[in-house]
This record gives sequence, structure tokens and C-alpha cells, in this order.
Amino acid sequence: MGVLGLLFGAVLGWIASGNSGAATDSAAGTDYSLMASAIQDLSGEIRELRAAQKTQLARPDGIGGQQRQSATDEQDRLELLGRLDQLDQAMAEMVLAVGKNKAANVQYAAAPPLVQPDRPVNAAALQELHLKTEIDNDLVHLNWTYQQVLDEYGKPSRSNPSPGGLGHKWYYELSDGSEIIFWFVHDRVSRAMAIED
Repeated sequence: MGVLGLLFGAVLGWIASGNSGAATDSAAGTDYSLMASAIQDLSGEIRELRAAQKTQLARPDGIGGQQRQSATDEQDRLELLGRLDQLDQAMAEMVLAVGKNKAANVQYAAAPPLVQPDRPVNAAALQELHLKTEIDNDLVHLNWTYQQVLDEYGKPSRSNPSPGGLGHKWYYELSDGSEIIFWFVHDRVSRAMAIED
């Protein structure tokens, strides 16, 4: 019964944890209502089984009442497990629907066009970044736009989406083999990293 209680708590916690995307979409909202109804039914059944278990454990017959189970109790347990399987499947389907809904609603705004995008690289200014601490570089450049970085340091050697999937990176390769990386998240600098060769 403890495991069922934990599972029930986890399901309620998941639903209450800010899954607002499901509530806004009509199909996901219907799934949410069905899930909430199933959870209420399941909650009642769990309470009934707990009450029956407490009654059975409280019997003073001393003949191992804790270990005995009636056929009805076993049938109730199997039925409850079946309901939990159904709830698990419904929850998995709802999570998939919510994920698809969020993916469909994600809109990526294109960065504004850059003014004079072929500016020459300012190698001296980039080299100075190696002399500063990482945190100083981050603080100085925090929230800079693409245009600000371009104006200050020139055209990057290469420009790619971040390998981890979050944001975009501009790479400046220097003649000594070192590299300066500006990491943009939501079109603003979040990190300015000096990488030694």
C-alpha cells in the first residue's frame, strides 16, 4: 500500500507541477480532466483498501490475520493494479501530447540583420580577453547583442548552434591557436570564454 500511496502522490505532484501547457490545449485539457477523474476514483479505492487492511490487522484472533487475504481482497488488488496500468498509459499519452503541443508552439525569432557583417577581426582586443578572468569576461559581455560583439571584435571565424542545443556560439580563432567563444542565449551573450590551445 505504501508504494501505491507514493505513486498516487507522484501523479498528483506531476499534474500540479506547472503542467499548464496541457490545460490550455483543448485535447490536452480533456486528457487532464479524464486523468483527474481517474485519480479521484483511484484515491477512493486506495482509501478503501487501506481501511480494509487496518481492519484486518486489528483483528484480535491471533491467527496471523496480517498474512491472510480473502479472495475479494486479492481481486480488489488486481483490479487496482489494472487501473494503475491504465493510468500510467494515459499519463504517458498525455505527456507525449503535451510535448508535441509545446514543440508545435515554439517560435524562433530570426536575429536582426547585422550591419557591416564582414568587419575585420580585432585580434588585439580578443587577445586581451585571455589576460582577464573568465568571470570578468562574462560580466563585461553579459547581454551583449550580436551587433555589439561584431562591432567590438569583428566577424567570427565560424558561427554554429551550440552543440548542447541551447543557443548559438560565435568562435574567434586566434593565430596562437587559442580561441574566444561568445555564447548567445536568446540572442544575448551569456558567456564569453577564452580557450587556450
